Amino acid sequence: MDGSSIRDNRIANGVNGAGVTVYGENAKFTMYGGEISGNMTPATGVNGGGGVRVFNGTFIMRGGIIENNISNRHGGGVHVSGDAIFNMYGGSIRGNTALLGGGISNMWLGPDPLPVTRSTININGGYIYDNDANQLGGGINIEYADLFMKGGVIHSNRVHAGSAAQGGGGVFVQATGIFTMYNGIIYNNEAWHNGGVRIHTGHFIMHDGLIQNNRSMQGAGGGVSLQANTSFIMHNGTIDGNTAATNGGGISITGAIPVTIHNGTISNNTANGTAANQGGGGISITAAAMVTMYNGTISGNTATGGNDLDILNGGGGILMTSNTSRFYMLGGTISDNTARNGGGIFASSAITGADRINILGGSGVIDNTATEHGGGIFVGSTNANIVTRYSILSTAATVVFKGNSASVAYHPPDTLGTLVTRILFASTSIILNQEYIHPINNYDINFPFNLIGIPIVIPSVIYENDQIYEEEFYYEANGEEELYY
Repeated sequence: MDGSSIRDNRIANGVNGAGVTVYGENAKFTMYGGEISGNMTPATGVNGGGGVRVFNGTFIMRGGIIENNISNRHGGGVHVSGDAIFNMYGGSIRGNTALLGGGISNMWLGPDPLPVTRSTININGGYIYDNDANQLGGGINIEYADLFMKGGVIHSNRVHAGSAAQGGGGVFVQATGIFTMYNGIIYNNEAWHNGGVRIHTGHFIMHDGLIQNNRSMQGAGGGVSLQANTSFIMHNGTIDGNTAATNGGGISITGAIPVTIHNGTISNNTANGTAANQGGGGISITAAAMVTMYNGTISGNTATGGNDLDILNGGGGILMTSNTSRFYMLGGTISDNTARNGGGIFASSAITGADRINILGGSGVIDNTATEHGGGIFVGSTNANIVTRYSILSTAATVVFKGNSASVAYHPPDTLGTLVTRILFASTSIILNQEYIHPINNYDINFPFNLIGIPIVIPSVIYENDQIYEEEFYYEANGEEELYY
């Protein structure tokens, strides 16, 4: 097809595409130009492909426009299933509408058993934009397919449903779908839940590319949402400037899954949650996930936290709320993040197990800000035993704490290092008498004030609102506080 139009067609029933159907392993359709527009599948029955349906055949799109088509079930613009191949090198898929997959959808339309074949979708160039889904995948929805993105742009797509089980404004992956992103841009997509990419089940491998300025308007996961029975590997690439109404402006993790970050950047994302234990501007981990970071950068993220200071939340860089979650950092930096508590990392009071946070390998926690407590890291455990309380955190002697700040800084007692032996450091944010003081100084790691039964000296206030103090607080074994000058 190198021009002309296929438009304004309707089908009464069945599973064929209203505009074009490519059916059978030897069938092939190549589109160089022209338009497929204004076509519609019926409102009832199992059907797919308002504009195009590909079943076991091949569709190659090098130019042209697939626009303003409607499927009342699957794939407003394009539906692929079986052993189908859809290769996109140029052109635009825009303004299409469906229940599932506004632009492109892969769903199994046949009866049980489920298919043994898989579809392949290659996005090498072109634009998928301004499509709408009522439930899943504003831009693309896949179920039994391999989606490869090596170029192109997926932007300004929408999912309108308000259920937390639905979403994925840019891309939605479920069943055994695998999304591999080598390059390209996913930006400015939105959904009530999970604005950019949602992996409901299946897998996401990000080698490079950009996920930017996507929005989760009522829930978590502005950039990427990872749920149960999924995995995510980030080799490179950037997740930047995304926003979530609750948790995980950049990435939200709500499943007991493995997540690996090799390099890459998670930056300038925002989580606007105001309830207790909400936040995680860069990453939120609210389930038994194992998150491992090898180098890379988590920077410039914000957890806004709301105005009620009695509600404990935060985690500008990372939020952790599950006692069965773990975060391992082997190199890289957590820097320039901001929250009310835990500018870099916020670990809620639910996290009490040993070594839930391990920071090793010359990593840096640098220039993070808490407007209240724990500029670098906030440990929310309320255990009265200081050793047990901080056992959730382990840092190596090569870890750099530098330039972190909070509402107030303290000089911890000299005995603290002999008690809390898991927290080692190469430097801290405060130097007194030409020596680094222990990072449990509130600028780097929050200092506890409810160590009932342990007679220790709460040290002098060093900084508060840019003023220097000479006061000392003595915290007695009965939990009463006295002030000395």
